[in-house]
Amino acid sequence: LGLKMLPQAIAAIEEGKSISSDLRFIKPFKSFAKAKMTTEAVDANSTRVTWGFESKMSYPMNILKLFMNMEKTVGDDFGIGLANLKAILEK
Repeated sequence: LGLKMLPQAIAAIEEGKSISSDLRFIKPFKSFAKAKMTTEAVDANSTRVTWGFESKMSYPMNILKLFMNMEKTVGDDFGIGLANLKAILEK
């Protein structure tokens, strides 16, 4: 299943805590999801960043979830975002 999406739109920023964004998928079907990255100080030199997303799919499209690994599908993009965030925070 080829996945195509529009650029993410930032929905909310909670300074020093989280960034929420809206994801709009075009292929293989139109859908919408909310994504969020949160940060948590681990110690003086480390920050834990967690990301995730949620969406709802109606029948019969929800059956496709059985055959899709969304972490694998969007994980590379989120990995790039996390690497970019790391580079910015380390400056």
